[in-house]
Amino acid sequence: RTLNARHNLALTLRLLGRYAEALELDRKNLADRRELLRPRHNYSLSSENAYALDLRLLGRYGEAQSVQEPSVEVHRAVMGPDNPQTLAAEQNLALCVLRAGDRAAAQVRLGRLLERAERVLGDNAPLTLRIATSYAFTQRAHGNLDQAREIGEGVMEQFRIALGPRH
Repeated sequence: RTLNARHNLALTLRLLGRYAEALELDRKNLADRRELLRPRHNYSLSSENAYALDLRLLGRYGEAQSVQEPSVEVHRAVMGPDNPQTLAAEQNLALCVLRAGDRAAAQVRLGRLLERAERVLGDNAPLTLRIATSYAFTQRAHGNLDQAREIGEGVMEQFRIALGPRH
């Protein structure tokens, strides 16, 4: 329970923009979960993803990518390629690649990931919508404005349906 509470506190700090504080909590949580649960446990992998996310949000793109690349491979091996946690880890890796400067590779990764998320989770799953938003961003960055707009409008419509017109 303590590790879960610390994980949730780090998430809260991240949402408040307090990335350095979140990083410290996630670093400690990752070490503790690896020791207590083993490195390939899904909670340890979740902590690894959170730690890499913190690094990315702090602008430490190379470090984030170096943590996230092997983590994605372990996610695929342990949890399977279509597990939602694996899909989220792959999205984080694609965003690390993007922020490290390889827009083309990120665009390809996100396009493939979006296709898989739509097939596995459905068009209106929150994770699918997050991946679609990331993919639309890469499309816009590559000058594919019509496709970016189409994806963005689709995401907005799915949220409108899910949350209602007054949200």
